[in-house]
Amino acid sequence: MTEDHFERNANTVHPPSTGLRALFERFVPPHLRQVIIFLFVGGSVTLGYILVATLIAHLSAWRPAIVSTISWLLMIPIGYTAQRTFVFGKTSSHNTALPRYVATQIIGLTVSSCLSEILVGWLGLPTLIGFGLAGLTTAILSFVLLKFWTFVAQ
Repeated sequence: MTEDHFERNANTVHPPSTGLRALFERFVPPHLRQVIIFLFVGGSVTLGYILVATLIAHLSAWRPAIVSTISWLLMIPIGYTAQRTFVFGKTSSHNTALPRYVATQIIGLTVSSCLSEILVGWLGLPTLIGFGLAGLTTAILSFVLLKFWTFVAQ
């Protein structure tokens, strides 16, 4: 969620938070909340990608780029919903955000597939390490694109 989202909602009456959420809201400044939530959501989606890619790689004879592409495509709907709902807020319309998200994912898919092919296919790194590095690099790129282009408030 954007800082504006937190500021706009500061005057809204909400039931008091309890448990971990209350601690999070009390001790984590609003501008850091988005980064922490992105790390959790993005990390979860990236972990899903790594696990799916590793599983497919071990169960098939497909090239790493094909494995990466299939794994990435499987994670797109989960990622869009989670990022829009929990991280960047619903401040942008689906008409704008969804095409931009797809473009962001195409960029991410290209980077991830190329890195996977280079790291696993050409350099011979173990699949977990190669896909892990590709996923981490792509997650960082994705955050920058999502924050400053895809989910920009209109």
